[in-house]
Amino acid sequence: MPLDRLSLLEWLDARERQEPGTTISGRDLLPRASVLCSTDPTPWKAVARAAAELIQLECISWRYVLYPGEPGIPEPHLLDDRTLQQVENIMVTTGGLTHLANARPVGPGTQITISGGQVVLGNIQNIDIAFLLSAAEGKLNELDVSEEAREEARGVLRRMGETAMSVGSTAAGSVVAAAIRQALGLP
Repeated sequence: MPLDRLSLLEWLDARERQEPGTTISGRDLLPRASVLCSTDPTPWKAVARAAAELIQLECISWRYVLYPGEPGIPEPHLLDDRTLQQVENIMVTTGGLTHLANARPVGPGTQITISGGQVVLGNIQNIDIAFLLSAAEGKLNELDVSEEAREEARGVLRRMGETAMSVGSTAAGSVVAAAIRQALGLP
């Protein structure tokens, strides 16, 4: 199976976290990252292709070392396993981290628990915006943010809850509640 650029980017990011403060050269990258494509008959070429795509997307940065008499730095699409060995200081860029964050699944969200009594009685109508805002407020402590940001978010959620309660008894409130249930796949 060919090596895709996301797998190499994830590997580079993990390496930087495991070896903080260090960079890697193309000469070291080729044998170490080739384990990602061990079934490929030309794993070093696969790593070089994926690295070339990442440099074109500005997901990684590096410094190319010219050999004496070499006319200039090759275009990224011309990189191969030989020329990648002339690269030093390979690092994941901010753009690469953003690319990873957008490509990774968000993970499990807040689980909405519906009691057996609600199901038996056919009543899950009380799952509304106030319930969801309360669940979100409960998850604030799990976020990696400053205490100041957490308190500000808590205040925003409470104001949203107050607003939801004030419109909850109106016809528009019923429509909003129905839209939320539909968005969550609830009856």
